Amino acid sequence: AHTTGGADQRLVVDIGGASTELVTGTGAQTTSLFSLSMGCVTWLERYFADRSLTKENFDLAEAAAREVLLPVADVLRYHGWKVCVGASGTVQALQEIMMAQGMDERITLAKLQQLKQRAIQCGRLEELEIEGLTLERALVFPSGLAILIAIFSELNIQ
Repeated sequence: AHTTGGADQRLVVDIGGASTELVTGTGAQTTSLFSLSMGCVTWLERYFADRSLTKENFDLAEAAAREVLLPVADVLRYHGWKVCVGASGTVQALQEIMMAQGMDERITLAKLQQLKQRAIQCGRLEELEIEGLTLERALVFPSGLAILIAIFSELNIQ
């Protein structure tokens, strides 16, 4: 993420299948780095295994992600950042969805909440149809979305 330009202090978010990495720093210099045991595949298996896209499933997934974030949130906020950068397929998929729907590619908590409501309206994972969401990302979309919402909420990212 140090190739994205600018010398601002940044937070890099990388949501993988089994873990999520959160890194603060400037350029190639890190000030904090955490690898957390939560990923879009593990969260899919734990919180969306029944394939239901309900408010309850999202609430459980988000609460669990916030719990994982709690021990590191203060350190991340202490180091701070001016720019938040996503470095994962989950974040890229969200940007593609937003652009396909006529929004700019800047991810905000409000936009994430809108996408969550849209997923809940679909009801089931196999019924998930959101403009811009590719078939290969659809399976892990709800779990990755829940993790990202938790990150934005816990770290006060707007």
